[in-house]
Amino acid sequence: MTQSRLMQRDPLPTRRELMVGGAATLGALGAAGPARAQMHGPMHGPSQPIFTLQQVCYVVDDLDAALKYWTEELKVGPFFLFEHAPLENQIFRGEPTEADVTLALGNSGAVQVELVVQHNDAPSVYKEWMDGGRRGLHHFGYMPQDYAANREHFIGLGHAPAFECTIGDSPLVYFDMLDTLGHYVEFWEDSAVYREIFRRTEEAARSWDGSDPVRPWT
Repeated sequence: MTQSRLMQRDPLPTRRELMVGGAATLGALGAAGPARAQMHGPMHGPSQPIFTLQQVCYVVDDLDAALKYWTEELKVGPFFLFEHAPLENQIFRGEPTEADVTLALGNSGAVQVELVVQHNDAPSVYKEWMDGGRRGLHHFGYMPQDYAANREHFIGLGHAPAFECTIGDSPLVYFDMLDTLGHYVEFWEDSAVYREIFRRTEEAARSWDGSDPVRPWT
């Protein structure tokens, strides 16, 4: 781990507790972080409405360099690190896979910015993107009201599910829209797991003073 990763820990439940603990664990987070939100008051969920653009993602070669640029030059942050993120039940283009990735999540206003680096050679939408010589925006992310119906709708439009997995038993899917938009589009289930991730990153950004720009998700 480089020096830029050695940041002060946030006194909130662990990533494992958040991802596995479900609603009981998430309920305990409601009172967490009043000092972080003291400038604008506490939040109880992401402020972006359902089915609006909530996330933009970039897949990068050098995560530390990307984090330095986004936090110092673009003033986006703080970013929270999901080292070797727990992406479970991975399916890439119909076949099981085990992509090992680290994610960094931070907000610019109500929109979340995701930076991703893949550590292994397992097939994935991240490796496919880089191997194709693509750079720039990798995907937009949305949270539909009805995840299952939305998934079937886009399959019906002819978009193939390129990658699917679960985080804390909550599903997500990437659709191949390379020919339509030039990148993928990701949809998440409207669940407590994802809502808490969005709430926490957005709330941290609202009162960020530039300190501790990269933080472990503990």
